Amino acid sequence: TQALRSAAAIVDDHPELFEEQPLLPWIALGQLFLRESGVGHVHFERALRAAREHGGIGTLPFVLGLIGRDQATSEPWRLAEATYREAISLARESDQPTWLTYVLAGLAWLLARQGRVEECRADAEEALRLGERLGARLPALWALSALGELELALGRPSQAIEQFERQ
Repeated sequence: TQALRSAAAIVDDHPELFEEQPLLPWIALGQLFLRESGVGHVHFERALRAAREHGGIGTLPFVLGLIGRDQATSEPWRLAEATYREAISLARESDQPTWLTYVLAGLAWLLARQGRVEECRADAEEALRLGERLGARLPALWALSALGELELALGRPSQAIEQFERQ
C-alpha cells in the first residue's frame, strides 16, 4: 500500500503524466487499491478526462473498466453499469478484444449481484469465449465468479459450487 501511496504522490506532483496516454490506465489501476484515501477518485476523473480530451480511444475501455470496477463496489450500481456499457461499446468499436473481455466479465459480476440472470449469463459466456480465444485467464476467472455469484443469488448453492470449482 505504501508503494501505491508513493506513486499517487508522484502523480499528484507531476500532472503532466496525465498527458501520456499509455500511462492513464496504470495511473487509474493503482488508484483502484487506494480506496480509503479518496485519492483514487480524483485520479480516475483526471485519467478519464485526459483520455477523452486527447482522443485516447486505445486507453478509454481500460480506464472505464477500472472506473466501473470501482463504482461497482462503491457507487450506485446503475452508474457502474453505465460505465461498463460505455467501455464495452468503445472496446467493440475500436476492436480491443482483451479489454472487451475484462469489461464484459466485470459487468457480468455486477449483473449477478442484481440477479439479472439472462444478461449476466450472456456477458459471462461471451467473456469466457473471448478469454479462451485470447488466453486471457483473469477475466475468465471473473466471469466464472459472476456465474457462481449468480447461482448464489438464485438460491442454488450446489450450482454455485460447480462454478466456483471451475474457477
